[in-house]
Amino acid sequence: MNAHIWRLEWFWVALETTRGTIVAPAIFIPQVEATFQDMFENVADESALWVITSSSWAVRTKEAAEWEIQAILSANSIWYFLRNIIWASTSAETSWTWAYEHNFTDEVTNEKKSLSITKITPLSTKQYALWMLTSLWISTKVWEQIIAKMWIKSKAWATGTATKNYVEDYKFYAKHLNIYEADTLAWLDWASKLCLSDFELNLIQPLEDDYCFSNWVELSNLYNTDLQTEMSATKVKRDTTFEDRAKSLSMKAMRIEIIDTSKTIWVEDHPTIIIDIAKTNIEEYETSSPLWEIVKESFKIKAHYDLSTWKNIDVKIINEITSY
Repeated sequence: MNAHIWRLEWFWVALETTRGTIVAPAIFIPQVEATFQDMFENVADESALWVITSSSWAVRTKEAAEWEIQAILSANSIWYFLRNIIWASTSAETSWTWAYEHNFTDEVTNEKKSLSITKITPLSTKQYALWMLTSLWISTKVWEQIIAKMWIKSKAWATGTATKNYVEDYKFYAKHLNIYEADTLAWLDWASKLCLSDFELNLIQPLEDDYCFSNWVELSNLYNTDLQTEMSATKVKRDTTFEDRAKSLSMKAMRIEIIDTSKTIWVEDHPTIIIDIAKTNIEEYETSSPLWEIVKESFKIKAHYDLSTWKNIDVKIINEITSY
């Protein structure tokens, strides 16, 4: 078999019906960059056997996998990663025929829906169950693509079969992104756009491994613990609004709106991702610039649970997928 480059490797994802049980591939992830590591640990038998050789055998004690996949943010495939990290989702046809709206709300559970991934290469086809995100990072800068980067843990490899079948997705770029903030969620519809030059959103989901004797060396489960939402941004400093916010610890609701109005789904709908965050504050703030450049300000933002609305993060996706 000849050597090959990463472009010839395919990654498919699907939602598991039963946690940890592999299901058939559902949608292709057109990776920009990907790394993965089949992880295993062994224990050597170092018993004294009247020889000076340090060991006589090795026993496998642990198997798992870790992933890092980077892709252009897309309207159809992002559902799977949000389903894993946010949990609850409902789907319904929009007021216009053949476009579908999918709404997510965060729920209190430590066993969120898991995914399966199928990895197809010129050398082999492998499948991985119990795919759980530790982090979903969405970022962009002016003139660039919007990138989604996923850090994942899963069970160890299993041999599988699959057929490559690429279907084009709706991909997003920085020009499709708008950021808003308001005093409350209810006022976001009337908020003005922020003029930013770069933006990052990071949904962090720490995971706790579960190994037990009955599963031998295989990962038994992956439990998500808490959910952390963090953001950062940079902009030209035109006033002291964000500096004052940081110093006064004022809270704001935020909306991350991504809409490609150049593409229409059947009648009048457009590929859309809208992320509403109920309460945020600026955790870190700084200004920096060489003497000969315009002064810019950068800040890091942390999200909080809003007791007044019982909300943390809501997401809406509009695409052409009927249901998942």
